[in-house]
Amino acid sequence: EKKNEQYDAEIMASVKKIIPYYEHVIGKAAKAPRGRAWLLTWNPANWTWDNYEEWCVDTKNGNTHEIAWRCASKQPEVGDEVFLIKTGAKPRGIMANGHVSTEAYEAPHYDPDKAAEGEISNHIDVEFDWIQNYENEPMLMQDDLKEKYPQQQWSPMGSGIKIKEPIWTMVKEEWQKLID
Repeated sequence: EKKNEQYDAEIMASVKKIIPYYEHVIGKAAKAPRGRAWLLTWNPANWTWDNYEEWCVDTKNGNTHEIAWRCASKQPEVGDEVFLIKTGAKPRGIMANGHVSTEAYEAPHYDPDKAAEGEISNHIDVEFDWIQNYENEPMLMQDDLKEKYPQQQWSPMGSGIKIKEPIWTMVKEEWQKLID
């Protein structure tokens, strides 16, 4: 009942959906890092990330998701790499990767009570390319990172510290192996 044009359109739509996955598999996304990298933190006890589990699945299907994230530093630039480390209760480790999509800006604090009191904090928008579910998927564990790279702070007091070179490059390679 369908015409060739309809079949062609359906096939092309499907191909567009799977291209990001194949680019990931062949390592197109694993080009040499440029710019800088930042370590953001997330403690689920302090802030509920409502669509976190949905985004974990969705990023593995080649989709990206953008979100405003608290960042102590005003230095991140658009295109800089971001790694997100889960803190708080175990397990603790790097569980997501993405890129800075806006320059730093001030916005109300993520805690509604603090925001109601007028507290503001620095933020950046982050486009996450890949998010692991810390409850059932592997992460780059914080204790392992502390042992391998003791010159880097892996338990920052605030979200948004720079990851030193050449540590960033090595962490990027480990991350790529983990998600491959």
